[in-house]
Order: sequence, then structure tokens, then C-alpha cells
Amino acid sequence: MLWMLIGVMRSIPRFSNSVICLCWTLFTLCLSSSSSIPFEWKTHKITPIPKKGDLLEIINFSLLCILSKVLESIIYHKIIDFIRPKLSRHQFGFCLTQLLLAFSTINQAVDNKEQVDMVYLDFKKAFDSVPHRDKLWRIGITGNLWCWFQSYLNGRSHYVTFDKAMSDILPVLSGVPQGSILGPLLFTVYVNDIPETVHYSHCYLFADDAKLLKVINSTTDHNELQEDLLAIST
Repeated sequence: MLWMLIGVMRSIPRFSNSVICLCWTLFTLCLSSSSSIPFEWKTHKITPIPKKGDLLEIINFSLLCILSKVLESIIYHKIIDFIRPKLSRHQFGFCLTQLLLAFSTINQAVDNKEQVDMVYLDFKKAFDSVPHRDKLWRIGITGNLWCWFQSYLNGRSHYVTFDKAMSDILPVLSGVPQGSILGPLLFTVYVNDIPETVHYSHCYLFADDAKLLKVINSTTDHNELQEDLLAIST
């Protein structure tokens, strides 16, 4: 993967051999078991931007060092083939697929004149409070790679800039690294075992959204749906 990256960099005229050699050295050190990721690569610059001009709705854009994102891309392409087969069949990479499956269940219930209850869940805020380490170990990321992720996740910091003002740099205590390449994959791993806690309902996961769907024919069905919701919340 490093050789592919160097090949791309060499095809861009502004990259000199000295810059390529420096990047090669930095990435090699960061990927070795005895080194860690530079502090500057783990510092997030957060810029709040009003959503559609509404000052009450803010989108926080998180920017990271470009070299950090290039290194993350290398790691991502190395581990995705290992992680993908371990993901739950209830995880959907395309929104349309899970929508079709859900509507198929709904249509069948409607044809049978049955009631269908559906609960939509939004895990967006969970991005900021995700503990990753046990999940990574459980999915099979161990040894030097697990140690690399420890360095990647630990010691992260962030600061906020607005107009010409800048806040103090503060530590990031938990959560998926915002604005990163590996962040969405880490979150997918984190929510991967949610369907295992659902015993009575259909469960569909897509990005940071989930929905539970159950055909209701009795009070028992209502209670079972509630049990699944309680299981997810704990």
C-alpha cells in the first residue's frame, strides 16, 4: 500500500523526491510497533457553521492534518477486507437495500390486515461517546495493529475556531475521531453487535441510524418490542 501511495505522489509534479522520502519515513515510523502517531496529527480543528443560515442549528466541521488522513487511508484499505466478513448481516451499506426489505415486511403485514410498529433510532450523538478498545479486540484486531489503534485513539485533542478567535486545546476523552477516514468504520464496529440484543423484532442498521420493525397482533407483541428497545438501551 505504501508503494501505491508513493507511485501516486510521484505522478504529481509538485511532489519532490525529498518530500516523498520524508512521507515514507514518517509513515514507516508511525506504523512500527515502537512508535506513536504525532500529537499534531491527532489534533482536530473544529469550525462551527450554521446549518442553512440558522444560528440555532450548527454543524461542526472537524479538520485533521492531511498526512494523518493519508495514513488512515492506508490502514483502512489494509483492514477492511478483514473486518467486512465480521459485520452483521443487519448492517447495510446502501440505504435503499434496507428500505426495500423493511417495506417488503410492511406490505406483507398490510396484505394480511396486520398492524406494524416501527421505531426509528438515531445514534448520531453516540459518535461522541464511543469506547472502542474492547470492541476492536472482540472483532479480532490484536497484536501490533491493536497497539497502533491504541496510539491512534489515545491522546487526541481538539480546539474550536470561530471568526478570528480560537479556544484552548482540550483533550478528547471519547468518541469516534471526527473528520477522520477510520471514524465511520470504527463506529460501524461499535454498533455491530446491536442486532444480537434484538430477539423479537426485525433490526436494520445503516450508518448512525437504526430501526426496529415488528408485526403486532397482541399485547405480547407490544411487550416484546419494548423488550428489544430496552435491550438496545442497555
